[in-house]
Amino acid sequence: MNTQATKIKLLFVDDDPTEFDIMKRLCRDMDHQKIDLVCRHSVEEACEVLGEQDIDMILLDNQLMMDDDFRSSTPKLRAQHYTGPIGIVSSNVRTDYFQDIEEYGADFRIGKDELDRQTIFYIINEFAPKNVV
Repeated sequence: MNTQATKIKLLFVDDDPTEFDIMKRLCRDMDHQKIDLVCRHSVEEACEVLGEQDIDMILLDNQLMMDDDFRSSTPKLRAQHYTGPIGIVSSNVRTDYFQDIEEYGADFRIGKDELDRQTIFYIINEFAPKNVV
């Protein structure tokens, strides 16, 4: 059995600094995963990170201040030649436009009320590139 912790670089994009604190707490001291969390406030800042660092996965707030919703922000991240998974985090994942997330370059959606350590562990195991160690 491999007891080595998986290491993943996760970019979290949200315009609310409180959400950063919550995500930092959720990602801290996970048993089988070491998460290098990078937090940014805007898609523009996230694009800069993508140009400077190798990111394994992105969690993107659905509605950022400057962008209407993921339908305009996700294509900007994909335009940076990012091919890894992008998950959309939203207060309301039942909105009709979430039915077409793949068309805009997103891979999955998750409700903010559903985010906990177990869910983050599942998301990473399910969507992160298998070569992250």
